[in-house]
Amino acid sequence: MIDRASQDDFRVVRLVYNAQAGNRGVTRQLNDVMASLNRLFPRARLEVRPTSGPYDATRLAREVARAEGENGLVIIAGGDGSVSEAANGVMGTDTPLLVLPFGTGNDFARTIYRNQSQDPRAILAACEEAGQGRSALSVHGIDAMATSAKSYRLPDGTTGTNFERFAVNVISIGFDSVIGIEADRLHRKIPWLLGMSYPISVLTQLTRRKAYELTVTWCDAADEEKELTQEYTVCAVANASYYGGGFQPNPRACIDDGIIEVILSHNLKNREIAKLIGKFRRGDDLPKECVEQLRGSQFVFRAERGHELILTLDGQGLYTNELTVDVYPRHFVVARPAGWVRPPALSAKS
Repeated sequence: MIDRASQDDFRVVRLVYNAQAGNRGVTRQLNDVMASLNRLFPRARLEVRPTSGPYDATRLAREVARAEGENGLVIIAGGDGSVSEAANGVMGTDTPLLVLPFGTGNDFARTIYRNQSQDPRAILAACEEAGQGRSALSVHGIDAMATSAKSYRLPDGTTGTNFERFAVNVISIGFDSVIGIEADRLHRKIPWLLGMSYPISVLTQLTRRKAYELTVTWCDAADEEKELTQEYTVCAVANASYYGGGFQPNPRACIDDGIIEVILSHNLKNREIAKLIGKFRRGDDLPKECVEQLRGSQFVFRAERGHELILTLDGQGLYTNELTVDVYPRHFVVARPAGWVRPPALSAKS
């Protein structure tokens, strides 16, 4: 799916913003953002809604999707966590989501705006420029990963059952999840670290446990069921390209092909971890002696020997014994400036 959207197509435009994202940049730029949106959507009802807690962005996006459908537009201003929450609110609807990256990592924005600017002001300016020709936005159907677990616990100790959530970017399992959870803790404790919280966490965790074991069962592209049990250090379940503030486990991602890519490392030594992290940072081809690369439409990950899977789903920490991941092809809609070049992650047929 690819289409053009005039600013006159939208009856309601809702800006949802996380005032705490990044270094509170959205708060400082809110007046400029509002001025741009008023110029861009002069006939729409413009609504502004700050988030105040977990899943607010999901609720606020869902309200627009249910009431307005394709005549509503949700603009999410925040980081990857806010983007993931808002995407969950528009899942399965025709309501587009426009991402203004104000976070520290902005990894999903790196994929959908690749080779273009990630500056929110530049994104809005490009929409305004395209809108002079009456088609401000291009809209694209994007895959989502439906995750489920029978029981789980969160890093703050909260436990629960029947976990269900869509992930749109990358699910990590193992050492990189330990790093992600620690990076989030560091960022909350020392906000001015911004994107440095991730590499600092890598260094602090290198002396700790880095070997895990799981069994993964999946349906490959030919719909054949396969199973693999192995010790591992890093596992990335990827829809998009980036995670961790610019690391690329899946640089050639296609986010509208109905396929999930899984990068599953072997049990790595420190020097091998450093080598792999360097390749993730540069987006290089991964060494076959270090990783398995799996492709399919459904995966089940199960911890072995009584351990838990240590996960981050679009940056949210989670612990569980078993996780199921299904791809939902083109299950939500992303908007981009109509005049911008298609990023590599969107197929020519999207």
